[in-house]
Amino acid sequence: MTTLSSLVAIWDILDGLPYVLGAELKPSMPPEQVKYLNKAMDCSELVEYCVEHLGLDESFPDGTMWQSPYLYRLGLEIPVSEALRTPGTLLYRQRGRNIPGHVAFSVGDGRTFEARGRRYGVGYFDGASRRTWNYAYRVPNLDYEGNIMDKQDLKRLQEDLQTVGLYSTGEIDGLWGPKSKAAATAYQKRKGYTETGMPTGRWTETIAGEAEAKRHEYEILSLIHISEP
Repeated sequence: MTTLSSLVAIWDILDGLPYVLGAELKPSMPPEQVKYLNKAMDCSELVEYCVEHLGLDESFPDGTMWQSPYLYRLGLEIPVSEALRTPGTLLYRQRGRNIPGHVAFSVGDGRTFEARGRRYGVGYFDGASRRTWNYAYRVPNLDYEGNIMDKQDLKRLQEDLQTVGLYSTGEIDGLWGPKSKAAATAYQKRKGYTETGMPTGRWTETIAGEAEAKRHEYEILSLIHISEP
């Protein structure tokens, strides 16, 4: 099943695109091409594109007035308070399920990822809990349980951050606290990824490869040092 990391990877690519009300995208178009062509989108088109491009629901509707009742009929509604804590869920601001409104993805840490408006464009935004949301839903067929790294995975990620010099004062404990998040954000900034601080997305694969290369380099240097007379 498709996990949150795949969704976040698309967010990272689409971040910074313009907003145009009524814009349409072909779900078959790769996100890298969408970014290269600087394609515009509105809030519901962003959601539809992500859902259909990932193959989660090929009949997912466009328009908040169609999406909200569709998700309700599928039995995917959850409390707004839960959605604000759960990455990858959908937040809708509507006066009624069948009335046009606005939709955003919850990032789960007090932020949203959305096509917010002409002034803001597409991206990550703070203050999700301070805004009014009337309905919230899970994305169809998205594997929320499979997104969560277990403690050993998080330990390996902390070790990778330590190897590249960004987690020198933190403990390798598998707990994703403020120091881990700060180190992750610093790495994301260094590599040009969107600065989420979350242990999900393409940056975790990038750092794994970089850390492995550094460990190999250290081993070679150690062998050279031992072999010197």
